Amino acid sequence: MGIKFEGQVLKFGTVDKCNRKFAPDCKITFPEKIPVAYNFDMDEIIGHADISKVEDGLCLLYTSDAADEGL
Repeated sequence: MGIKFEGQVLKFGTVDKCNRKFAPDCKITFPEKIPVAYNFDMDEIIGHADISKVEDGLCLLYTSDAADEGL
């Protein structure tokens, strides 16, 4: 059994921590999947998350494999 993480990673019209703001009508391209790193270490990729566009931004869905639970 894996663990599921889901949440919004970009909200249109909101200033982010890097002081950037994406307009609600912006044209944005994004990959279908992004790597998920353990403890922000890109040398330890533990899987991939699905990215999708929602009404007000981008949403992420990550489900771990049973092997990931030992981390």
